[in-house]
Amino acid sequence: MNLLRKVALVGTIAGFLAFGSGAGAGPLATFNTVAGNGSLATAYFVGFSAADTDELSVVAGLSDFFINQSTAIGASVPLGTFGNGVEIEFAMTDGSVAHTFYTGSGLRNFDFYVHAFVTTNIHDIVGLSSRSYDYAATLPSGTIFVGFEDRPGNQADFDYNDLVFAVVNARTLQLVPEPTTLALIGVALVVLYRIRRKRR
Repeated sequence: MNLLRKVALVGTIAGFLAFGSGAGAGPLATFNTVAGNGSLATAYFVGFSAADTDELSVVAGLSDFFINQSTAIGASVPLGTFGNGVEIEFAMTDGSVAHTFYTGSGLRNFDFYVHAFVTTNIHDIVGLSSRSYDYAATLPSGTIFVGFEDRPGNQADFDYNDLVFAVVNARTLQLVPEPTTLALIGVALVVLYRIRRKRR
C-alpha cells in the first residue's frame, strides 16, 4: 500500500471517529450518562420534536411520567435521591413502533445504537420550539439535558430531539467510548505505527 493510500485510510478512520460526536451529527459514537449528586433529583419536561408517542420512565422503578404530546413544558417529577455518581438510568418507549431505548451505551439497546444525548447545554439539542429553549433558560446552572432518538437505527434521523427533558440536582458521568470506536482507534494506531516503521 503506497503512502497516499495509507494517509487516506487514516483520514477515513479519523473522519468516522469524528462522526457522531454531537447531537444532529448522526449516530453518537460516545455517550454520557446522568448520575445523582446526593440531593433530590427532579426531572422537568422541556419539549419534543416527534410525531410518535413517547413515554419516559426511570429504570429504577418509577412509573412512566412523561408523554410528549400531552405533557406541559415545565411539568416536573421528583426522581428520588441518588448517591453521588450513582447512575440514574432512563428508558423511553416509542409506542408507535413498540420499542424501548435506554440512556447510556448502545449495548443496552436492541439495535446497538446510542439513543440518548446528554449535555449541560440545551442548544446542543437542535430543532425544539422557541418555547422549549426559553423554558430551559430558566433552569438552574448545571442542569442536565437529555434528548432521545425514538426510532430504531434503520429508521432514525439521530437528531436526538424526539423527547427532551432536564434533570436538576444531577451530574454527568464521564464520556465513555463505544466498543466499536475503541476498535477503530486501535486500527488507526496500528496503521500509523506501520507507516512510521516503514519510513525508518
